[in-house]
Parts: sequence; structure tokens; C-alpha cells
Amino acid sequence: MVQRSFSARAILIGIVIAVSGCSTPSTTSSTSVASKAPAPTGRGVLGAWPFDSTKRCEVTNLGALVNSHAMEYAPSLGPGGLTLYFVSNRTGGPGGNDFWITSKWTRFDTVFTPAQCMATPLNGTGNENGIAVGHDGKAVYFSACNRADGAGDCDIFEGRLEDAGASGVHPLKRINTKYSESQPALSADGRILYFVSNRPTGKDREEHSYIYASTMQSDGGWSSPRRLPETVNGGIHNESPCITMNGKALLFVSDRAGGHGGFDIYVSWLQTDGTWGAAVNLGAPFNTSADERSVAATTVGDLIYFASKRADMQSFGDLDLYMGRIVE
Repeated sequence: MVQRSFSARAILIGIVIAVSGCSTPSTTSSTSVASKAPAPTGRGVLGAWPFDSTKRCEVTNLGALVNSHAMEYAPSLGPGGLTLYFVSNRTGGPGGNDFWITSKWTRFDTVFTPAQCMATPLNGTGNENGIAVGHDGKAVYFSACNRADGAGDCDIFEGRLEDAGASGVHPLKRINTKYSESQPALSADGRILYFVSNRPTGKDREEHSYIYASTMQSDGGWSSPRRLPETVNGGIHNESPCITMNGKALLFVSDRAGGHGGFDIYVSWLQTDGTWGAAVNLGAPFNTSADERSVAATTVGDLIYFASKRADMQSFGDLDLYMGRIVE
């Protein structure tokens, strides 16, 4: 495992959900890879955002039991935060990009069990792209591409988790289109489904990607999706939504202008009027001059998992999974 520590300012929203404004230690050591980032401003549902300069953040590569010479991305956590689901194009799966699963004993462990490929029908012969498990540990939503019962390119499916597989799998007909729907994320109460789609609207082209939300209806179906506002969808590509347990903070990645690299991790807070506030860049050491392509957070919010092509730490492949931790 390769791990580095950095001094940081923590954004606190009643619970710590992420680190922003991490500053470079006053040393010229080669371990000083974080650059100073401005502290976010503004008010949200929990009032003014306080900062705690005594906090430090650690970024850890999840190591060779999770990462490989191939790509690992789209992390997602099971209830309790001890089970980690992700997507990889390594060999050993039935398709191109498949779902894999690993776990650890305690929440702050950085050593995971060897990753195992998940079973059908979660994995198929094509590509899979994002999975979300409900807080009951059974409801599962996942994205799979070019399946016979799908509507288009990639579609979102629903089922019940059974060990490493699933039962009762079916596509979400009110959500899927002939375009691509992927990277699902579920609210704690299971009633709001966030996802990414490249469906064109207005002047948008098919290669653009935006984050949408759909609400469960009284009949158990899903409402017509609504695209989240420009405060969230501020780039050409906006992906990997992750909603905190209290529903008041949305993490995601975006290629909007002003970031550290091509894709960065951002957070937006729910405002008192029910709208999403201006997105805040998480800053170093999470974001780098390379691409950070997906993100997940624990229900408590003091740990995040993300995929990165960063070059400032040891890596195993093209895109690796990392854990970021707030250190008391």
C-alpha cells in the first residue's frame, strides 16, 4: 500500500463529507504533492461552512488486491461501508467491463480482500457501468450495455441482490431511452435515483453527459427524469453522482472549466429552497492534474473512494481506485 498524509481544511456539514482547501506542507520534500486551493464560501441548509485547519487527509491506493494493470473505476459502497463494488476491464470476467466486489473488516482498513468477479445476471457478455445497492442490502440498480431487453446503448436495470448475483432483474422502462443511461446512485430512503445520460436536449449533443434524477412513484415505478441544474451540470461531461445519507450533499465528477485536471471531483449542497448550490471543487490532494473519473462516499461521509490516473503516487494500471480519509 502507498499512503501519503497532507494537512487539510475539512468541509464540515454537520458530518465531515470531504476535504477541500488542502494546503501544501511547508517543506520541499517530494511527499508534498498537494497544491493550495481556495476555501469554498457560501451558506447552505446547515448554515455557514466551518473549517478546521487541524484536520489532515490521507490518500491511499487500494493496492494490488483491488487494482490491476487494467482499469478500475465506478466505486460504490454497500451498507455499512465495508463492501466495495467497482468496475474493471481486467481479464477474468465474462464481458469487457465487469462488476467486481471486495470487502474489509473495519471502516478505516486500507487492506481489502482479493477482488472477485460478480455473477450473472449482474455481469453479462457486454459492458457494465455502475452499480448502486440500497440500504437494505438487497435492492440493486446497475447499468449494462447492449442487452437484449434494453432500450438503447446502456440501460439501468433493477433487481434483488443475491450473494454475488441478482434475481428479478428488469430494465427501468420509464428511465431508459435509445441513448445511454448509466452510473446509478440511490438516496438513503431508496426513493430518488440519480444517474447519467447522454440523451440530447435542446442544443446538447449526444456526446454530452449530464446528471438526472427520478423519484419513485406510488405505483413503485419511476417518474420522468429531470436534469439537475447548471450548478451541478456545469461541464460538457458530468458523471458519477453520489448522494450522502442525509440527502444534502451530492458528489460527482465534471470536466468543467477551472479544475485541477481534465475531470475533477466536486460537491454541491442542497439549499433551503430545495435547489442545488454552486459546485465546489474538492481540491488537492483528491484532485490532481490528471483525471479523477468517479467517486463514492461512506454514509457517515468521512471516507471517499475515487478513481484516478494520478502520477504522484504508485499506481498499478491506467486507472486505479484510491481511498481518501479525514484524520482526526
